[in-house]
Amino acid sequence: MTATDSSVGSGPFSGSQTYLVTVSPPNIGISPATLPNVQQGGAYSETITASGGTAPYRFTVSSGALPGGLVLDPSSGVISGTPSAGATASFTVAVSDSSSGTGPFVATRTYTLLVQGPVPTPPAAGPLSATTACDTPASINLALGISGAAVTPGRDSGRPWPRHRPAQRRGRALHAELGLLQRPGQLHLHSDQCGRHIGAGGR
Repeated sequence: MTATDSSVGSGPFSGSQTYLVTVSPPNIGISPATLPNVQQGGAYSETITASGGTAPYRFTVSSGALPGGLVLDPSSGVISGTPSAGATASFTVAVSDSSSGTGPFVATRTYTLLVQGPVPTPPAAGPLSATTACDTPASINLALGISGAAVTPGRDSGRPWPRHRPAQRRGRALHAELGLLQRPGQLHLHSDQCGRHIGAGGR
């Protein structure tokens, strides 16, 4: 830089000085810090925002990939869609501003997004019944009365299934109604003396 005065005679006089000016890039911030998880098959919409630079901003996935079914809008920063499968995705979002000169300037943030699998349908049991003549065995497949999530034979609430269950007597026939059973298996009905003792054994 040079400065010149207004002297007369042998003037004017001038002097110069060299300066170094450093322009620092803007500190672009990206929000939010984390993204909420999403359920497989559920609608998802979350917005990534930027600040500290010159708007408008442009949003891109610079590494990794979004879960299948989700997309990032480059102008608005909205991640939206319906995830198609359960997975954990890690990806980096890059944000560039609209600065001129030495710009544009870029900032990045890495996210991990969990797509949770479908919620299993809890098992539900419907009533079952069987009728057999005296001294004639009968069996009921308990699995036929259970719908929903897969279940396996075993213990219920920490207690084994009882070996004998009472059945109802209907004339000279054996009749049993089963409900609220939570695990599949076989229930065996029997009568050791017709019309006197009626019982059922399960396993």
